[in-house]
Amino acid sequence: MEDHAAQLPQDTSRNTGPCRFEIPFGVFLLSVACFTPAMRNGFVNWDDPGNFLTNTAYQTASAEAVRWAFTTRLMGHYQPLNWLSFIADHAVGRRIGPAGPCADDDPYLKSALPKSWPNEPPSAGRFHQTQAILHGIAAMLVYFLARRVQIGASAREAPVGIEWASAFAALVFALHPLRVESVAWASARTDVLAAIFMLWATLVYMGRVGSAAHSQASISRRIAVALLMALAVGSKVSAVTLPVVLLILDYSLTKPAPGNNGKSSTRRFARLIAQKTELFVLSIIGVVVARWAHAGSVVDLESHPIAKRIAQVPVSLAFYPWKTLLPVNLSPLYEFPVGFDLTHALALWSIAGIAIALVLLALFVRPRGVWLAIIAYVVLIAPVSGLTQRGPQMVADRYSYLACIPFALLAGGIAARMARARTAATVSVCALVLIALVFQTQRQLLVWHDSVSLWTRAIEHDRTNATAHDGLGAAYAAAGKRERAIAEFETAVAIRPSQAYAWFSLGRLYSEAGQYEEAVRCFTHELANTPSHPKARLNLCMALADVDRLDEAEPHLRQLVADSANSEDTLIRHMLADVCAERGAFDEAVQHLDDAIAIARRKNLPRLIDVLTRARDAYAAEATTQPTQATP
Repeated sequence: MEDHAAQLPQDTSRNTGPCRFEIPFGVFLLSVACFTPAMRNGFVNWDDPGNFLTNTAYQTASAEAVRWAFTTRLMGHYQPLNWLSFIADHAVGRRIGPAGPCADDDPYLKSALPKSWPNEPPSAGRFHQTQAILHGIAAMLVYFLARRVQIGASAREAPVGIEWASAFAALVFALHPLRVESVAWASARTDVLAAIFMLWATLVYMGRVGSAAHSQASISRRIAVALLMALAVGSKVSAVTLPVVLLILDYSLTKPAPGNNGKSSTRRFARLIAQKTELFVLSIIGVVVARWAHAGSVVDLESHPIAKRIAQVPVSLAFYPWKTLLPVNLSPLYEFPVGFDLTHALALWSIAGIAIALVLLALFVRPRGVWLAIIAYVVLIAPVSGLTQRGPQMVADRYSYLACIPFALLAGGIAARMARARTAATVSVCALVLIALVFQTQRQLLVWHDSVSLWTRAIEHDRTNATAHDGLGAAYAAAGKRERAIAEFETAVAIRPSQAYAWFSLGRLYSEAGQYEEAVRCFTHELANTPSHPKARLNLCMALADVDRLDEAEPHLRQLVADSANSEDTLIRHMLADVCAERGAFDEAVQHLDDAIAIARRKNLPRLIDVLTRARDAYAAEATTQPTQATP
């Protein structure tokens, strides 16, 4: 029998009557309302400064800003749709005013604003408001997806109905505390946008799958699905998994005709793959573009060995289902424990947990929909499972936004089955589950209120989290709490001596406190970790000057002068001139000051020219008298 004779399931969703608009709209309102507290949150000192404060490219709604959005790989990402939404947010904020805290409400973030910022500081509240609305849209799409895959088909005669079971599935997704990071963190909007376009593309595709013309996909629908996938990939590269997810849905929504043999099944599989040719091409393009964007930001094999990556996979696979069932003790940052590899207890427990879960499912779970949902989860989580590592996180709550949608659909299906026997009890249990989720979500939203609350929670979860101590130290330093900041930075470098930039921040604080020997120690450590850090090298030179060890600064100053990035820096040349003068090389000192004066003239800095000229004349005078003084 030909494989296109595969039997399609009865479209029972059509038999339930038209979709009641008030139910998905209610899902939208509840989802947005649950995240309303996020609109009172500010930016945090984790990626937000680089995305919103030091970056001014998105602050004008212009053709140039749009061109930048489609060409930039800022912070190692290619996400033009994300940037376009930020451009629109900022433009709206300038026209109708901020919707919540602005960047200059937070001392750390205010210090991050460049002096050249051309307009008003960005409003964090405006970005959070948009993110909550987008999350509500994603929740509605989950409702329509749940309804379309007929999670409640077996209970369609029960009062709860397909619509209410679908609404429960959507609310389990939308109100879950694991969603907080993606919604309350402005820099994580990529998850929400990608989910919207992936869900939309899936619904368009499923409209074709459920039709009688499944074997001959309409060109218009294929184009629509491809365009929506392109938008999803333009939001987040993880959307490259969409064609595989749709392949899983094919097997979920269609049944092979009776009597099909292995050869027929192979032809059917080949046909389904061929129908998604353009989607697989988009996936390949997305992966290539992502590799281009990630250049320089992916952790290398020396820092993150293969054994560590392999051990990370079972932890990732086990973490999100476990936290979906028991969403407590969440953290903004889960760092790798010390000595993490395949023999670590966390990896071994994860492997054991996965094995036990699979055995139990094999023994007691028959519906193939459960297995297909698990396979879909594995496919969706694969891009962020650790094989390609970026950043210090082992796992992250935000990675669950796309990957855990299948679990929400299963929750709706379970509720629908339970409702057949005990409707009132099922409604009560579902209500209690949603209330518990909302309670936990409200607690988690407080974590993302500001930088101090963010990193304090991460440290409560794991006191050996070096990145969290570093971030908390930066927040305290900006608030003028120097002693507390120094304590946090010292803790960070004690836990992880290679912690990026912590030594530098600590050195700056010691310099401000007049503890220059400590500053020299810190800047030296920073350069040992990051030799290409010019600010650390310059600050080391200044600290050495403050402790009368200027001769030790000379090689560092010469290296800074040789760096083309410092070609217009007058301070470096002035300091090098002073070093040369200290050892009696007045002619060389004069030459360095001549270079500095030329730079100051190009920059039209008359007061600086005057200072440099006086120093140059003094050294020139010393140069003329030096031979006479040298003669007894």
